[in-house]
Amino acid sequence: MIDLVVIGAGSAGYVAAIKAAQLGKQVIIIEKDKIGGTCLNKGCIPTKTLLHGAQLVKSQKHFETLGLQGNITFDQHKMNDHKNNIVTKLSDGIQSLLTGNNITTIKGEAIIIDEHTVEVNKKLIKTDYILLATGATTRKLPNTYSSDDILDFGDKQFREVVIIGGGVIGCELASLYSSLGTKVTILEALPRLLSPFDKEVSQNLSMIFKRDGITVVTNVNNIKIDDHHITYTHKDKEYTLECDAIISAIGRDAHEIKSKISITFDKRYLVNEHFQTSIPSIYAVGDCSSTIQLAHMASAQAQGAIEHMFNKSITIDYQNVPSVVYTSPEIASVGQYNTSNPDYKVGKYTLNGHGYTLIHQQQRSFVKLVVDTKQQILVSATLMCDHAGDLITLLTHFIKDKRPISELKELIYPHPSFVEAISEAIHQLDDTAIHIMPKK
Repeated sequence: MIDLVVIGAGSAGYVAAIKAAQLGKQVIIIEKDKIGGTCLNKGCIPTKTLLHGAQLVKSQKHFETLGLQGNITFDQHKMNDHKNNIVTKLSDGIQSLLTGNNITTIKGEAIIIDEHTVEVNKKLIKTDYILLATGATTRKLPNTYSSDDILDFGDKQFREVVIIGGGVIGCELASLYSSLGTKVTILEALPRLLSPFDKEVSQNLSMIFKRDGITVVTNVNNIKIDDHHITYTHKDKEYTLECDAIISAIGRDAHEIKSKISITFDKRYLVNEHFQTSIPSIYAVGDCSSTIQLAHMASAQAQGAIEHMFNKSITIDYQNVPSVVYTSPEIASVGQYNTSNPDYKVGKYTLNGHGYTLIHQQQRSFVKLVVDTKQQILVSATLMCDHAGDLITLLTHFIKDKRPISELKELIYPHPSFVEAISEAIHQLDDTAIHIMPKK
C-alpha cells in the first residue's frame, strides 16, 4: 500500500506529487501522454514562445522611428523547432524533479477500480489516496483547427485565418498570426472580447486589434463551416468569409477517466472545498474540476489538496486568482467588485504620456484600481501594460491581506518603470496624482 497515486502529470499532477514527496510520502504518478500536461506541451509555454518571436517580428514597424534599419524575416519551421526545444527542456526538467524526489513515474492509462485501487498497464496499485489531475481537452468545431493543432506550428502558414472565439486563447492566437503578417478575423458570440475582464480592456484591445488590421466581429451566431468557407449571422444579416484556415478557440472540457466506480461528474469532477470528490479518498484538482482553468490555479489547488490529505489544513488563498492575457500590451486582472456599490471608487492612470510606455512604444495602456472607500482597501485591479503579469502579484497581495491603500502610497517605485503607474492610479483617488492633469 502506497500513500498516493496521482493521475496526470501536468501543472496540477506533478506539483502534487512533489509536494507529497516533500512530506515523506510514497508517490506514484501516472501519465498517458506527455510530462507537463497541457500548459507545457499544448498551451502556455508553446504559445508564449511563439508570441515572443512574433512580437520581435512585429517590432520592426518601429525601426525607422527608433533610428534602426533592417528587415526581420522568419522561418516558421525554425520557430517551431525552437518552441519544441524549450518544451523538451522543461519536460526533461520536470521528469528530473520527479526522479529526484523519489517519485515513480508510470506511462499508461489509469483505471480506477475502487476508492483505494488503480490499475495501469494491467497492474493493480493499492493506495491510501488517489488524486485526479487529468486536465481538459480543447473543444473543436468540425473542419477547424484546435489550439492544440495550431501549435504544431511549422506547416501552419496562412494568408488569412478566421478564429472562432474571442477569449484568451483566441486573442493570443490572433496576436500571433497578425504579428507574422496573416490577415485575421475574430468571430465572437458575446458582445465583446475577453468578456470576463474589465470592459475597458475589451474596448482597448479591440482598438489595438483594429490598428493592427485584425477584424473583430462580436454578437455572432449561426456559424456554419464548409471547408474553407465560414458563414455567420451578425445583426440579422448573413455573411460569408473565405480563408485558408479556421481555428476553434471556444474553450475546454474536462477529461473523463476510466473508472469502475461512480465519481460525481457533470462536465467537471465536482469537489468540495478540500478538493474531495464524492469519494473522500479521491481528490480532483486543476482543469478537470476547476471552473478557473489556469496553470497557476491548478498548481495551487494541487498543493491545497495534498495539505488536506496529510495535514488536514489548507493555507493557500483561492479567492484572489490573477488572470493574464499575453497580448501586446499584456493584460492582468485580479479581484472582483460590484460596480454599483456606492462605497467603491476607481483610481485610474492612463499611460499615454508615461515615459516607459513611450520608450517601449506601447499603445492604449492603463492601470485601474478599485478601492472600498469605507475600509480603505483595494478590492480589484486591472492592468493593461507591458509586464502586467509580473506586476499583478503586488496588488493580489494587497487584496488578499486587505492591506490599507495608504501602504501603496507610502512605497517608493522605481523610475522609469511600469510599476510606478500603480502609484499614480492610487493617488488619483484623492486627486493627488502628480502626472494627471487636475480636474477643472
